[in-house]
Amino acid sequence: MVAVTSFLRTRKPKIQRIKKRLLKKENLDKFWQELSVLSWQEAYGKYECPSAAFDKLIGIVQPKFDSTCSVRTVKLKKSTPRKLWARQELLRLIQKSNDLYVLYLNSDSQEVFNDFKNFVMKLIGFAYLVFKNILG
Repeated sequence: MVAVTSFLRTRKPKIQRIKKRLLKKENLDKFWQELSVLSWQEAYGKYECPSAAFDKLIGIVQPKFDSTCSVRTVKLKKSTPRKLWARQELLRLIQKSNDLYVLYLNSDSQEVFNDFKNFVMKLIGFAYLVFKNILG
């Protein structure tokens, strides 16, 4: 027996992971505290070449930064794929309904409320037709 709803299935999006450094206030405070107690004599005055002095400075600072602000792997949030019934017309009508609702909230007019209510009823009818056409 062949499943009728097999065309409704959508592929799950691949979960992407990225590496992210934890730059919280507590971590940065700890980093600055560790830098304040370091001896900087190794980085000053011994080198004639500025690039060698810079490399030494990076060699001192980088391990402290890595230990206080660790790198974590996090999932990249992706938007879920749209449903089959979320047609462009329906999304446009939903947005118009939201706009009418904002108008209703900002005014106390009974006329605006009636416009909003009538539009929502039309939207529900349209959504019903879309579902009926998709599901058969």
